[in-house]
Amino acid sequence: RVSVIHNSVNGSDYPAISIRKALMKVRITKEDMISNGYISLELLKLIKVLIEAGSNVMIAGITGSGKTELLRYIARYIRDNEAIITIEDTREAYLEQNYPNKYVMALKSSEDYGFSELIRASLRQNPAWICVSETRSEEVLDLLNATETGHKLISTIHADSARAIPNRMVSMAKAKDGSEASRINKQVYENIDIGIYIYYHVDENGSHRLVGEVAEYMLDEYGKPRCHMLADYDYTQNKYVYEKIESKKI
Repeated sequence: RVSVIHNSVNGSDYPAISIRKALMKVRITKEDMISNGYISLELLKLIKVLIEAGSNVMIAGITGSGKTELLRYIARYIRDNEAIITIEDTREAYLEQNYPNKYVMALKSSEDYGFSELIRASLRQNPAWICVSETRSEEVLDLLNATETGHKLISTIHADSARAIPNRMVSMAKAKDGSEASRINKQVYENIDIGIYIYYHVDENGSHRLVGEVAEYMLDEYGKPRCHMLADYDYTQNKYVYEKIESKKI
């Protein structure tokens, strides 16, 4: 993926060029993640069980935090007999190459067929899972509609915490008024089960990443949206604080 900004725009004598290269293989391993403090063994086991149980998962973080890389890794926990469709604008997941024992069909968006069109078309292929490399705009409504019809979802989104994921999705949907926003918000809490936030920062020692939050979303007994933290990293104590799953659906 190459991005170029002309010097007439960036206020410099030279154009600004950013090159992002996506490798075809999964770069992170269980051993490396645990030894580097990226995630705890207990939390990784939890995510494995959540995927095996068919939970709909959104992965959040800033640019460069490794959202797609985590999506690519946890896709291994999808059962081999469950068909997967990946939808991307630039090929990055490569699930069909990393997991040849799984049923994977990779779709790429274009000017003629955007994310929304591909999501709707993919449903007619009867996938068990839809993996969208990045949810950016109004296609969030198509993803929510897909989860309501029983399809499972793993996707990534730009958000600064697990708690912020539902609000970010509602903002993307571009509701016409408050009542529609409220309806979409409930739809998110009813159909998106898990939010994972990847904390990322850079200092003099290099770049650092860790799974900072895992939250579950649900509607309470009164139909009110509720976010409950299952794992929250305590940066002062350098350890996770865990809570039990409360969602009856999960």
